[in-house]
Amino acid sequence: MSALDGKVAVVTGAAGGIGSAVRAHLAGAGAVVIGLDQVPDREGAGWLRCDVSSPSQVEAAFQWVVDHHRRLDVLVNAAGISPKREGRRLDALETTPEEWGRIIDVNLSGVFFCSTAAARRMRGGGAIVNIASVVASTYTGNSSAAYVASKAGVEGLTRALAIELLPLGIRVNAVAPGRVATPMTAAAAPEVHRRAVAAIPLGRLAAPEEIAAAVLFLASDAASYVVGATLDVSGGRGVT
Repeated sequence: MSALDGKVAVVTGAAGGIGSAVRAHLAGAGAVVIGLDQVPDREGAGWLRCDVSSPSQVEAAFQWVVDHHRRLDVLVNAAGISPKREGRRLDALETTPEEWGRIIDVNLSGVFFCSTAAARRMRGGGAIVNIASVVASTYTGNSSAAYVASKAGVEGLTRALAIELLPLGIRVNAVAPGRVATPMTAAAAPEVHRRAVAAIPLGRLAAPEEIAAAVLFLASDAASYVVGATLDVSGGRGVT
């Protein structure tokens, strides 16, 4: 019997590098997985188009899941953005209010909207796993102030929801990746990439599957006594 046999899981940002790996890992562990994303070519069975920063779209998506699958057991909040300007971070003094708002809306508000929508529909308990980031606690110089703030917010939100939702039998935890080999990090300038890799004690970027393995652990009963934790999966970057 696999770790998530009979479970229904939702993964946001499921078309992205980390999200797609998480989707595959959960499905491989026996779960029925519904991917939420805005990518047009991801429509069809097992996919829903959804802007996680829109409360109405989020509510509609999660209601569809329980209407069609009769249950919801796992949510992974993997949707996230980190816009670049000519291959480099958005410096604080040049970040527009619109750019700041969009990053916070997707990376932080989206986690809140999806988590609360899921919690209202998890009957008999469940697991929520948020994708945070090592930048929430370690300054790397490669991420915008808005991105850092959003991911620090995700860690704080994880702790708060963990205690609030525990009486409902819902465990909330987070994974904090370091730099991962995804299309989002590939958009960085070569010098940014070189500097980032040089700062990782393990000497390389993470593969998305390595992040997904940590998510699967927290989503499964193997982590039944883990509540409100943020699991560092940064190749040592979080302790340098």
